[in-house]
Amino acid sequence: MKKTLFLALATLLVLAGCNSEAPVTDPILPEPAETPTPEETSQTFTSEELGFELTLPETWEVTSTVQETTWAFGATQTVYVKSEAGIDIFAITRFTKAEWAEVQAADGPKPTVLEEEGDYVWAYDSTQDPSGVESYVAELADVLKTFKVL
Repeated sequence: MKKTLFLALATLLVLAGCNSEAPVTDPILPEPAETPTPEETSQTFTSEELGFELTLPETWEVTSTVQETTWAFGATQTVYVKSEAGIDIFAITRFTKAEWAEVQAADGPKPTVLEEEGDYVWAYDSTQDPSGVESYVAELADVLKTFKVL
């Protein structure tokens, strides 16, 4: 008799657990964190004077000045980008193609070409002493990849 009672109770428990009308609940999962888009983590740097723009990381706090620079052929305009502490990070110069040919023919270090379009060549130089701007210099190659002529 005890055996029969035990089997009957066990059967009822199994059947009660298999009730198809029992509510099903999904575990509560946390909402995924939103990943910022590149546009939300960057800023556009534009030089109307020299006709270009770059995308800078949002963390960069920079200033810029446009100055005349002297080359073997004469003077041209250069944009100097500096940290908020006033330390040079890089400079971009726009040359005519004739000016660029003279720069290439001269002795000594030469800036690196970013773009050639129409009658112009845009080239950059990075700082010679990265002390104080090491984090900027570490990201500079990626920044220069965003260079666009206006």
